Amino acid sequence: MCDGPKLRADTRITGRLMAALGRLPPHPPAGYAGAPGWVGLDGLLADPQVQAIGADATRLTLGLAAWDMIMGAVTAEVFEQFGTEAFAEPEAHVEEIVALATAVLAGTDASARAP
Repeated sequence: MCDGPKLRADTRITGRLMAALGRLPPHPPAGYAGAPGWVGLDGLLADPQVQAIGADATRLTLGLAAWDMIMGAVTAEVFEQFGTEAFAEPEAHVEEIVALATAVLAGTDASARAP
């Protein structure tokens, strides 16, 4: 169990993540063996909202991966981490990242979207 600060999974964004995690398929995407129970998520797994949806280490890891992908795209755009000319269409880039994150959460094959 984590002795750190009490986690709050009740903000608007994390609330949406919790709802998405609750709808995850019973299996992870193809090629992903799943997260072992020791991946260091004790604090999050102990959160009442995470427990309420029955998320295990694998579901939580998939949710965090999707979260990281989206937050990375947002911060790259907001803070111009790749420069001001990196993306001709920043909205299209973020949409593609959201689609990829959705595929991670849904356990679907994101390569089907490739041209």
